[in-house]
Amino acid sequence: MATTNYAEFVVTDDNGEIDLNATIQSFANGLVAWNETRQHAQEQVGIVIGAIFDENVGKVLPMPYVHSQAVSRLGAEASTHNFYTEAVKTYLKANTWDGKKGERKLLLVKKGMGGGVQLTTAAEEAAANKQ
Repeated sequence: MATTNYAEFVVTDDNGEIDLNATIQSFANGLVAWNETRQHAQEQVGIVIGAIFDENVGKVLPMPYVHSQAVSRLGAEASTHNFYTEAVKTYLKANTWDGKKGERKLLLVKKGMGGGVQLTTAAEEAAANKQ
C-alpha cells in the first residue's frame, strides 16, 4: 500500500496558521485525483490483460506470467513498479474465480498440474468440446 505525505495538502495563511477549510479542500482535490488515477490504471490493466489472452487464445497461462507481462506492458519503471504491481494484483483478484463457488467472472483459475488462469469463455468452450 502506498504511503502519502499528508503535509503536502496542508495550507497555511500569512501567519503560518493552518487554514482548515483550504486544507480540507486541498486534500479532497488530491483524493479525487488519486481516485481518477486508480480507476484509469484499472482500465489500462484490463486492456493489457485482455491483450495477453488475445495473444494466447484458449491457453491456460501461469498466473505469474500474466502478472509479470501485465506489469511490464503497463510500462512500469522503478518509481511506478509497486503501483502497477498492486493494480494488476487487484484486477486479477477481482476478476478470477475457481469455477465452483461465487459468481462467474472473466478469468478462471485452475489449480494443480497444468493449472493457471484462462478466460472463462475459453475454459467453457474447451469443456463443451470434450463432451
